[in-house]
Amino acid sequence: MSSATLLVSDARRALILDQPFFGVLALKLSLFEDPATKTMKTNGKGLWFNPEFVAKLSRYELMGVVAHEVLHCANGHSWRREGRDPKLWNHACDYAINPIVLDAGMVLPRGALDGSPYKGKSAEEIYAHLLQQHDQSQSTESQNNGQG
Repeated sequence: MSSATLLVSDARRALILDQPFFGVLALKLSLFEDPATKTMKTNGKGLWFNPEFVAKLSRYELMGVVAHEVLHCANGHSWRREGRDPKLWNHACDYAINPIVLDAGMVLPRGALDGSPYKGKSAEEIYAHLLQQHDQSQSTESQNNGQG
C-alpha cells in the first residue's frame, strides 16, 4: 500500500472515531490512487485521490476532504446532476456541503469554496443562482465587447 493510500486510510479511521457518520460512509468507498485526479473525486462508489495532493494536507484537512467527498455521495450529487454543466454543478455542490463539513468541526484546505452565503440551500438552488450569475456576466461581457 502506498504512503498516500495509507494517509487516506488513516483519515478514514480517524473519522470513525471523531466523526462516525462520515467515517462509516467513507469506509464504503473503494480507494484509488490516481495522479491524473487533480485533488479528490468520487462517483458514489469509489474515492480517487492524487497522491501529491494528499501528501500536502494536514491530517485534519485530509479528514475534512474525505468527509467532503462522503457528503457528495450521501447527497447523491453524481446522480442529481442530470444535464447540468458538470463544473458549475460541482461548484454548487461544494457550496452546499462545505458549510456542513465546517459546522461538524472539521477543517478544509485553504482555497476550498466558501459556502457560507449558501448555507442551508440545496445544490439545485445554488446551481440556479450560479447559472444566473454566469449568464449575467456573459451578457455584460458581450455588451462591453460590442462597445469597444
